[in-house]
Amino acid sequence: MENQKIIIALLVVIIAIIIVGFVILSPFSAKEDSNLAITDTKINEGDSLVVVLTDSKGNAITNETVNIKITDNEGTITDKSITTNSKGKAKFEMKEKGKYSIECTYDGNDKYASSSTAGNLTVKKVQTKSISQETSSSSSSSSDDEWVYGTGAGGSDDPNIHWKRNTRTGYAEYYNEKTGESWGGYNIA
Repeated sequence: MENQKIIIALLVVIIAIIIVGFVILSPFSAKEDSNLAITDTKINEGDSLVVVLTDSKGNAITNETVNIKITDNEGTITDKSITTNSKGKAKFEMKEKGKYSIECTYDGNDKYASSSTAGNLTVKKVQTKSISQETSSSSSSSSDDEWVYGTGAGGSDDPNIHWKRNTRTGYAEYYNEKTGESWGGYNIA
């Protein structure tokens, strides 16, 4: 009977040593939490859906793959894999207006745990404004350029705001007739 107690005690000690050794020698595998967020829920046509991947301290997690599942109102699903940049941002251009359901997942790696987020995204059609309320024409005597002039900018009622556009080159600019201030030009041809 005495030998059985000794054998049982030795077996308990051996099992305890094996368990302690396994715990001590196994790699510590706790991963740091990661956070995935959609930055904007309303964007314009042609803008990008942007998701940001950060660690638990808010630091960017770079060069990692984020999987996105985009479902439109008709149930059409688009799956994309995008990679985070140096700021932890991953972008996907949304070309068509509409309402979308978005699911984003990050599978994690050796250092970071997985994370996910979901939400709704509205892509709005880009609005354009008429830049004139009235127009008139005159010709420049120094060249073949013809200038078209108008008042108002973006629907403004200010009578001092004018614009002019060169019909040959497409160059246009806004200016304040009273102060002479120009707000810059651009080409529309």
